[in-house]
Amino acid sequence: MPEVIDFFNRRSDPGFCETPTATDIIRVLEMTRELRDIGLIVGAPGVGKTTTLRWYREQNPNTRYCLMNPAVASMSAALQLICKALTGYSPQRAAEIHHVMCNATEWQQGPELLIIDEAQHLNDLTLDSLRCVNDETGLPIVFAGNHTLRNRYNNTKRASFAQFTSRIGPKLFLDESTYSDIAALARHHGVTDRKAVAFLERHSIHAGLRYVGKLLAIAGKGGPVTLATLKEASMSLGDGQ
Repeated sequence: MPEVIDFFNRRSDPGFCETPTATDIIRVLEMTRELRDIGLIVGAPGVGKTTTLRWYREQNPNTRYCLMNPAVASMSAALQLICKALTGYSPQRAAEIHHVMCNATEWQQGPELLIIDEAQHLNDLTLDSLRCVNDETGLPIVFAGNHTLRNRYNNTKRASFAQFTSRIGPKLFLDESTYSDIAALARHHGVTDRKAVAFLERHSIHAGLRYVGKLLAIAGKGGPVTLATLKEASMSLGDGQ
């Protein structure tokens, strides 16, 4: 137990790392904001979507960020959560929520961008309702989610989803973390040894940046990250060498 406590006490947060994928995500956010459009970011778990979206929100105070989850899958619950993130207040009825969101955007100097993360939890009716908000007010909205959201986007035969799909402008599809992302994250943590970087690339390309971050955090708990400490970190996570 003392070792665990010591690890957390000594662990340092090196801050946000703008990987090549993060740069692409930011580009979609900026384009959507400038065009006052609807943007779409779809990616596998661990590619850095949520980390980048939250960092962007922190750097841009007039951006609102809303994280969805299965508990708010219904239209009323989802819209209440989004409306509260957008305006700080949410009525109960869907029609009133729509009015509040549109009014805040048009007349009360609303946010320049609304980011909805884990958007695959939204049903088609909720997505179309938010599309209407964009149509009426020009509020830029970026939806971010996993591959199930992409499958719905590609299914143009679904009439209930066609209106939403036709409105999407800037978009980004991310299948997995890249070697460039992993190398950038390694450099961000001060890893310069080529063998150590190659170890991260070889063992983590399909596991995502989240896993790479865990390896780097554990490997650097007592000092510089080296190939030896990365191997120890991998073994401590049950992955061997």
